[in-house]
Amino acid sequence: MRKIFLLLLVGMFFTNSLYSQLTWLPVNNAPTELRIEDVSFINDTTGFLEANDTIYKTTNAGLTWNMSGTFPAAYVRSIEFINDSVGFIGTLQQNPTPAGIFKTEDGGATWTNINSLLTSRPAWGICGIAHYNNSIVAVGSVITESNLYYSHNAGASWTHINLSSLANALIDVYMFDSLTWLVTGKSDTGTGQKATILRTTDGGATWARVALASAPNTYCWKLYFQPNGIGYGSIEDFTSAALFKTVDDGITWQEIIVTGITQSDVGAVAGINDTTIWLGIQHNVGYLESNNGGASWIYMNYGLNMNRMFIPPGGSPICVGSTVYKYGLLSGFLPEATFGDAHEISLYPNPSKDVIHLKIDLSTATPLYIIITDLKGKLIHLLDHSYHPSGEIDYRVDVNDYATGTYVAIVISNQQNFGKKFEVIK
Repeated sequence: MRKIFLLLLVGMFFTNSLYSQLTWLPVNNAPTELRIEDVSFINDTTGFLEANDTIYKTTNAGLTWNMSGTFPAAYVRSIEFINDSVGFIGTLQQNPTPAGIFKTEDGGATWTNINSLLTSRPAWGICGIAHYNNSIVAVGSVITESNLYYSHNAGASWTHINLSSLANALIDVYMFDSLTWLVTGKSDTGTGQKATILRTTDGGATWARVALASAPNTYCWKLYFQPNGIGYGSIEDFTSAALFKTVDDGITWQEIIVTGITQSDVGAVAGINDTTIWLGIQHNVGYLESNNGGASWIYMNYGLNMNRMFIPPGGSPICVGSTVYKYGLLSGFLPEATFGDAHEISLYPNPSKDVIHLKIDLSTATPLYIIITDLKGKLIHLLDHSYHPSGEIDYRVDVNDYATGTYVAIVISNQQNFGKKFEVIK
């Protein structure tokens, strides 16, 4: 289907610098999958993920990803590395591969199923794994299973805890230290099977329920914490978007219902400061953004299946979904350069005095981020920031009010980055 966009730019010149325009963007040539479930960073720059039975590693905070190994065919739900060599993967049941935990000691090159070390092995799988030094906690699963496994010796031996008295399902885990943990999921039947967070300060010997959602049949999906004690827990609810928020390292929580937004199936969650919060839509297009601590929200029709967000203490935010997304503009993008050739892109006439056509024939569905800048990177106009199906798009840009000079059209998609200079003449 062909779509035509008429862009009237009268009086709409922006003073912002291109390089200060912060937004979620797909990383060029990053792994792609229906949904990449998890990402694990061991420091500000080095991280790992799994996509399509392949382990990928980054050493530059997610800007590039290289193959570091393969993984046996299985549904990977979680990945966690404790150093550059030792890592763990949690899988869901997928015949013939059993649900459970796999371990690598060579940076992801090879993997071993370590279910034999687990007592009361998971029937359905492991949804979340976290570590603190050599202590590891794994929980699961989303399918009516409340198993927790922990190890204090880098996975050499494990202890099992059954949390079915408090939870009908377990999803995610966060470790403050070797003894203080939070786990998320769905509460037990007696409390209405509501999104919940459980807390222990003694390594799992005793537990307290610290959060319980108002709606039944919901899950607390993912956790994220800032260094200042502010944290968030996304709530998967198919009727309304919601989240938990804490300001005291998870001791107490407030439930926030997102109003005025129809999208509800949230997954990923993170906050870059005390006011800006994101919620990723985990099975569809887009994400929700709040710039006032959760008081109000906007829906951004961009990104796909965003399931895990992570912000390194010294780096820019990263999110995994159908591909890898970074918050900010990709560094090193030149005024005129093309990376990848998945789509057909043309710009004409060039030069022009009144109208420029930017024509894009998308070979596959993808998010698009399209801007026009001057040669110094100053943003002139944001043309598009949304998700598109495959097909042809024709952007008709009115440049009558542009000053004579050289400009740059930049197109960024999951598969390709494109930059093209054009001249405006009078």
